[in-house]
Amino acid sequence: MKQAQLYTSVLSSLFILAACNNLNTFQINDHQGVPTEKAIQATMAPKIDGPNIVPSHFTATQYQIDQLNKRERAVQFFEGLFLRDPYLFLAPDGQYYFTSTRLELIEGGDPNNHLTEGIELWKSSDLLNWQLVGVPFRFQDLSWHKELTEMGEQLKRKPMLWAPEIHFINGQWLLTHTTSVKRANVLLADKPEGPYKEVFEGPSFGHRHDPSFFQDQDGKVYLLNKAYEMIEMSASLDAFVGEPFRAEPSNRKMGHEGLTMANILGKYVIFGTAWSTDKMRHGTYNMYYATADNLHGPYGERQFLGRFLGHGTPFKDKQGQWWVTAFKNGEVYTHEEIASRKIQDDKAYTPMSSGFMLVPIEPKLDVQGKFYFDVLDKRYKYPGPEEVQNFKIR
Repeated sequence: MKQAQLYTSVLSSLFILAACNNLNTFQINDHQGVPTEKAIQATMAPKIDGPNIVPSHFTATQYQIDQLNKRERAVQFFEGLFLRDPYLFLAPDGQYYFTSTRLELIEGGDPNNHLTEGIELWKSSDLLNWQLVGVPFRFQDLSWHKELTEMGEQLKRKPMLWAPEIHFINGQWLLTHTTSVKRANVLLADKPEGPYKEVFEGPSFGHRHDPSFFQDQDGKVYLLNKAYEMIEMSASLDAFVGEPFRAEPSNRKMGHEGLTMANILGKYVIFGTAWSTDKMRHGTYNMYYATADNLHGPYGERQFLGRFLGHGTPFKDKQGQWWVTAFKNGEVYTHEEIASRKIQDDKAYTPMSSGFMLVPIEPKLDVQGKFYFDVLDKRYKYPGPEEVQNFKIR
């Protein structure tokens, strides 16, 4: 614990320094189309000088235990740890697995060698106490890491690993991620800690922004990416079946990234991420959703799930209760400071300082059978005054 506390203190100081930088010039429609410096700035990652070391575990405090059991307020974990795009799921082995965008801040990551970037994996049996599994995949493990480096040179930006996810599909563990150089990846293993093998030959998986996977009740597996695109995968997950199709709200685009899917209360629910103002890094980074009775749609109108919850993971725990993850994306203010701001569409802001939050939610059907989410922490439930779309929140 002393090592983790020291690490937290040092990294918290780095966060304060990073927050003083002007990181609000990121005005584009695709993260993967900007110069390296702006892309790095937008991540708000603190700088390190050499190979990084992270704690081997995080042990819950009594306060975290009490708050998680009450399910009234968001609970913070991994305090002091830089991360983005937190992905969490309950696996058939009874363990919760967690991964996220960590850049060179992963265990052993070196800012002077982009090939050390990879997917850092954690596990927990209770959502409270977390153990570092390790880094089962790094860029240097790629058979095509030279092509990855060359692509970065062509695009004049550093290759960075973004939005990793872990899944368990057809008896195998699957890792996927995108990159800053318009190449994504999918890997399979017999154990969560690996070793992982490449599924597609070389970089042929292609340019998939925020790839995610969904397995339907009939066993068919689908790749989701961008903010709207789905395509069926072969049972061996090494080929595409048919043509891609669009899964998106009926009234407007969902957002710009983080497309995921779940089957909840008999409904197909797609989740997506956007800025509240529809302008990159202006306002708050939120999560939205739409539902359908059929996987191919049609989907209903875009609904609001929660404020500050963009690119989080909705998931069900062992008790059947639902949560969504959240992370820092913007300048940090308290909830009270955000509520008192006269102008709320001028920059990116957030109440979260580090690590990830678990925000309690409940999917429900109203008396008419219409699906909706109830966010139990009211600080995350309602859109801000800068929200461009009007929503009816129940």
